[in-house]
Amino acid sequence: MVSTTCIVIRSPEIPKIQMRDFALDLQINRLTAATAMEEAQGKTDLNQSRAVISTAIARLKASISATDHFTLGLIDDLQEILGDMKDKSSFERVAVAKMAWKGDAHKKQRAVGNAGLSYQNDAKRSMQEKAKVYSKNKK
Repeated sequence: MVSTTCIVIRSPEIPKIQMRDFALDLQINRLTAATAMEEAQGKTDLNQSRAVISTAIARLKASISATDHFTLGLIDDLQEILGDMKDKSSFERVAVAKMAWKGDAHKKQRAVGNAGLSYQNDAKRSMQEKAKVYSKNKK
């Protein structure tokens, strides 16, 4: 184990409260959502799970990147999961599974199913659009 002592001297001209970097805030929001999903699915009390997801939603809505499409997508995912927590049965049947795969998608920054659409590259997005058009034309 190595320890280091560090001293940081700040200029008095720099404001004491600085805004978080926007790109960093997006990543913190991603991890906040993923961690909330993981934590909520481990709870045995439905109200505790709801509280974890609700707290994460509130944090994302209060962040500096709250209006960014990526953060809005995270909020939508969390609100969808919260909607799946109507009762104990729907929590166990739907919400837990959704939290598992969506949380994993956000942790790994992967587009899986409907989760993590912001992680898709242009080629994948284009292929999905072509597939939608093709399947509509086949009907």
